[in-house]
Amino acid sequence: MSPVRIVLLALAVAAGCSESEESVPAGTPTPSASTPAPTRSAVAVGSDHGQAWSTLAPKDDGYRLQGGSLDGAKVSVGDDRVKLKTDAGTLAKVKLKDYGFKVYRDDEHESAKVKRKGAGFQLSSPEGARWGELTTSGGTLSGEAVTIETGAGTHSIKRGGTVVGTVQTAIEPRAAVFLAVTELPMEQRVAAMVFVQEKVR
Repeated sequence: MSPVRIVLLALAVAAGCSESEESVPAGTPTPSASTPAPTRSAVAVGSDHGQAWSTLAPKDDGYRLQGGSLDGAKVSVGDDRVKLKTDAGTLAKVKLKDYGFKVYRDDEHESAKVKRKGAGFQLSSPEGARWGELTTSGGTLSGEAVTIETGAGTHSIKRGGTVVGTVQTAIEPRAAVFLAVTELPMEQRVAAMVFVQEKVR
């Protein structure tokens, strides 16, 4: 093949590539950009009787805990899961399932099973013992009423009339109610709350 033909062939290939690139309109989202990243803000979380537990401070792919006994722990938000972990290991994991999600006390051992039920959730133990249901406005767990009272920028979550958790209103009520699941330790309740806030639509 002559040098002239080689040059002409190279120009034709380059022109074809240029046309294919121009056929995609500018600003077309890529698969990774088609779902907007959630807007995160720092939120203070309280435990029983509204006592300070920690603050979720936005960082990288999730949050960093500031203050409290788990100061410095990281809450990582993945495509189908949320993990709360320290340097010593995973303290809570929430993983998406086709019916809802599961909560784990580490990377493998289940703590709770959560099924979607309309706009709410049905909760049970890993063995299937039913705990109750949660909705955007409260619910019932183990025969105790769960309610949310909102004021001064904070949700107060009550179970049986007693405050069992508080969180600032940047967290939606349907996520905040998971602080009422006192069958689970606080770190697992917070992981479930973050999961519902960011991954359940």
